[in-house]
Amino acid sequence: MTQFPTLIDQVATAVLAPTPIAENPHHRAILDVFTEIQVLDRQLTDLSGDELPEGVSAAEQLDKLTSVLIERMAAGAELNASLSTTCCCAAAYEPEEEAADEPVEGGGTGHPL
Repeated sequence: MTQFPTLIDQVATAVLAPTPIAENPHHRAILDVFTEIQVLDRQLTDLSGDELPEGVSAAEQLDKLTSVLIERMAAGAELNASLSTTCCCAAAYEPEEEAADEPVEGGGTGHPL
């Protein structure tokens, strides 16, 4: 069952008991990367505080901060790529195109004009 990972959505699912809908893997990947970005942003905020944690040198703190920043930038690029690509299942939701003007007997295209 597809559900957004929040408490309100979990309660709504439990109370309303909707029929299960298949999850779109492309959309789930976008949500997963977005959640990862939020976690990395919190880590960056924690690491960039005014005071160094006890027992941690400035060089160690800078290394940690740099590593998390690189991960955050990579996750941001991944999210950007996911958002800019077409959905893998888009063909299932697109209406079928009508056949182009096909020749009919007599040499015309089938259109009166």
